[in-house]
Amino acid sequence: MLNNFKIGSKLTIGFVLVILLLVAVGITGYYSLASLKSALDGVMNQLAVTQTMSDTTDNVYLARVASANHSGKQDISYSEKVSEYLKLANEDAKKVQSLMVSKENKESVDKVIASASQYDEKDNAYEKLQKELEAVFAERAKTADDCDAVIHKIIDFVEKT
Repeated sequence: MLNNFKIGSKLTIGFVLVILLLVAVGITGYYSLASLKSALDGVMNQLAVTQTMSDTTDNVYLARVASANHSGKQDISYSEKVSEYLKLANEDAKKVQSLMVSKENKESVDKVIASASQYDEKDNAYEKLQKELEAVFAERAKTADDCDAVIHKIIDFVEKT
């Protein structure tokens, strides 16, 4: 069949076939790169989620350490750190939630945010109780001092008589 064509026609058909083959390779390469980019975007998103959740976990851990110091050392300044770390944890969790795709994952992050908020509320309630307890201790000490003063007055009166 090709024997009937002139050399110019054979060369033209050859170049057209090579060009069609190059176009096919180009289209296949383009779609393969697009698919690779999509997969890479997914991996990068997962990496961002993992990093941000790690930050969330770190901040919750730091809040727990500050809470333990607050309880153990009876130092109210640690309560402020608890709130600060929990606020950072909530901000990180909200970032993670914006990166999540599935409804189930977003609901899980909602639970993390709710738990951190509840933790902060409980720590604030503890701080309030601690302040009230300190006030009661101060009042008790004052009452004991008043009682001592009265006892000393009675002793002085008895000694004088």
